[in-house]
Amino acid sequence: MDGLDDDEFEFECPKLGKPISSLDSDLCPIPDPDPNVSALKLDESYEVVRVEQEVEEGWVPLSYKPKQPLWKHLSEESFLSGLDPSIVSSYKKPLSSKQLSNDSINVEVISPPSSALSTTQAKAEDKIVLYFTTLRGIRKTYEDCCCVRTILRGFQVTVDERDISMDSKYRKELQSMVGDAEKPVCLPQVFIGDTHIGGVEEIMKLNDSGELVEMLKGFPACECLGTCKSCGDARFVPCSNCDGSTKVFEEEDEMFKRCSKCNENGLVRCLECCL
Repeated sequence: MDGLDDDEFEFECPKLGKPISSLDSDLCPIPDPDPNVSALKLDESYEVVRVEQEVEEGWVPLSYKPKQPLWKHLSEESFLSGLDPSIVSSYKKPLSSKQLSNDSINVEVISPPSSALSTTQAKAEDKIVLYFTTLRGIRKTYEDCCCVRTILRGFQVTVDERDISMDSKYRKELQSMVGDAEKPVCLPQVFIGDTHIGGVEEIMKLNDSGELVEMLKGFPACECLGTCKSCGDARFVPCSNCDGSTKVFEEEDEMFKRCSKCNENGLVRCLECCL
């Protein structure tokens, strides 16, 4: 441009480490290197950090071990050696008697007496029959039935459970056994052999007094414990002949007839869990 000379403007490339102007030097002062500071001090500070790091890496935490009393660390012989012989004998006598009593209990459980075996053979033909219902229309009746079933199952004996809500034949059978076919019978009802025991109150009293255990001795034990996989403890399964419809088709007569193998609900007794 005219009137402007190149000599009036001088541009210099600033060197590193030197301030460009006085303003820059005030804002960003660069300290002068201290001649007393040597590389040895830097090395020493680095060495200190490095040693601390090695100590931290090599340190292994000890596992927590709770304190135990001294007698737990001693064996029985070393613990009893410093005691009076009379005290040692009084200490060992109860332990030996307790061990003998435990052994005798185990022998009695494993090998039952011969009288129980003879009673089992004598009552092999008897049965425990329980008449109950699974309907929940009357809550108290349902709870009483569950209570009696739980008590009898606790003895792990075979019980012939007959649900009158599943088969009307059981209701008629129970009424005829009680003696009054017209009067309704309260449920549940238990029969042990040919003896009519009664309902929930009688079973609970006999169970509390311990007489029920004596009455159930000799009956066969229940082979399958827990829920039946075939019927789910319903004691009934759908009829395989009519598939639960209670009707079968007769080809000779060309008509449907009543199935003769199931009850009025199209159910038959479960062969897995019923007697």
